[in-house]
Amino acid sequence: MLGLSLWLERSEAAFMRHPLSAQGAGFLAGIISMTTNTAGPLMSLYLMEQKLDKEAYMSTRAWLFMIVNLIKIPLAIGLGLMTLESTQTSLLALPGLAVGAVVGVWLIGKLRFDQFKWLIRGTAALAAIKLFVL
Repeated sequence: MLGLSLWLERSEAAFMRHPLSAQGAGFLAGIISMTTNTAGPLMSLYLMEQKLDKEAYMSTRAWLFMIVNLIKIPLAIGLGLMTLESTQTSLLALPGLAVGAVVGVWLIGKLRFDQFKWLIRGTAALAAIKLFVL
């Protein structure tokens, strides 16, 4: 995916902004998110090819994953993946999540757009490596 991202950046790649590309990326993200909860790298790279500025990218990604995760809640409950115990455990992470979000907003404000794109690529690559190694 990293190689594809670099190739797309250097080519016109208008097909990436076609509605069918959005539907295909959404379909794959839905499957990947529900089965392995790892659609982040795919959607990060897809959204990066939409030529959004930093703020639009971040807000689009936030809305996307909020909607994806809301859709997944009844499915996860139905499959027995989301329980009272797992929810309580997840809630323990909220303070750290809030601090991390504030630090992330600060960091995004400090980065130039080209640095921001490499941050996306780097974190997507690390996530992909983690999937295969761990």
